[in-house]
Amino acid sequence: MDDDWAYDGKPLFYLDRKVVAVIAFLFTCLSGYWYLHFTGLSEAFAQEAVSTRGKVLSVDKRACAFTDYCIENQAIIYTATLVFKDRFGRQWQSEAEFRSLAYEAGQKLDVHYLASDPSTVIAGDLEFETGIWTIFRIKLAIVTLICAFLTIGYCLPKGTLIKD
Repeated sequence: MDDDWAYDGKPLFYLDRKVVAVIAFLFTCLSGYWYLHFTGLSEAFAQEAVSTRGKVLSVDKRACAFTDYCIENQAIIYTATLVFKDRFGRQWQSEAEFRSLAYEAGQKLDVHYLASDPSTVIAGDLEFETGIWTIFRIKLAIVTLICAFLTIGYCLPKGTLIKD
């Protein structure tokens, strides 16, 4: 009796090389966009960050989403509504995210904002947050490179890179 009597020649789940190349290209574009986004934010805060004191108006919490960079088994992101004055004395209200419940309503804290856009803020430890962005950027760079290589590999005709 033949051992392959039920095999019809195709795997159960089959994707054409072009489909895989398109999917890898989309992941390349997406991870590349986020890499550039966090690189731009890091450079902007390094060049033009202005520090001041602010006050926490309220603290809310939400579930950690896919777009957040959640550390280990973190399930909750705390969002605080802050009020602060910029270097020209204008009052701003903005939201900041925290990985732990570090502040309560009425508490004062350091607020770092972009001089060109005071609504973009980092509350608390600026070095810690930019360090998190650096870790995230390294991971995004690795994912972008892997997806780019997959895109190139699946765009080439079968057997070009590896001979069967």
